[in-house]
Amino acid sequence: MKFMHHDSAFVTSTFSDRGRHCVAVSIQPDRVLVTNSKCRDAVVSFTMEEWRVFLLGAKAGEFDISVE
Repeated sequence: MKFMHHDSAFVTSTFSDRGRHCVAVSIQPDRVLVTNSKCRDAVVSFTMEEWRVFLLGAKAGEFDISVE
């Protein structure tokens, strides 16, 4: 799902609940913006390097939630 916020196009994961309950991302030329689809007023900005290393950790399972 895509939506606009403060002149930036945000995209949610295709695994989300139709974009209603998830993290939304906007890739800019020099940064990555992240917001919550339920609370779009708060936007966090990351450098490309910060985003790159975060994704490496996510892909490596460093942020997986364990269900016991």
